[in-house]
Amino acid sequence: MENKFKELQKEVSETKEVKSQLEHEKVEWEQELSNLRFSLKQEEEKQRSADQLSERMMEQLRRKDEQYQNELEGKQQLEVSLRTLDMELKTVKNHLNQISEERNEIQRQLSQEQNARALQDGILANHLCKQKEIEMAQKKMTSEVFFLVF
Repeated sequence: MENKFKELQKEVSETKEVKSQLEHEKVEWEQELSNLRFSLKQEEEKQRSADQLSERMMEQLRRKDEQYQNELEGKQQLEVSLRTLDMELKTVKNHLNQISEERNEIQRQLSQEQNARALQDGILANHLCKQKEIEMAQKKMTSEVFFLVF
């Protein structure tokens, strides 16, 4: 009986030791579980912060994209306006060249007409001068004939 008792005591002692060891492992596991929960909460907080930062960055990118699109549309409109103005400028230059050519032609014609007028005036003056000479010669002849007849 005594042997049995010692054996049972030994078993109880071993059981207490195993129980103690199990309790110690339980405390370690609970500590590790607590640490993992804490790490998980930290990771969740980091993830939340990263998500918020990502959302802010996406919003900034969206605004920058809108701004870029607006600037691009403005630039395209300016390019169209510039091309239109360039075409209008070419048209105005062509009209100006045509008008300049027409003016030069009109000035050439005016110069020719002025030269013709001066020539006509010279011819007319010469003709009038000759006509006066002829009239003077006729008067002289008439007066000589008149004197000769009388």
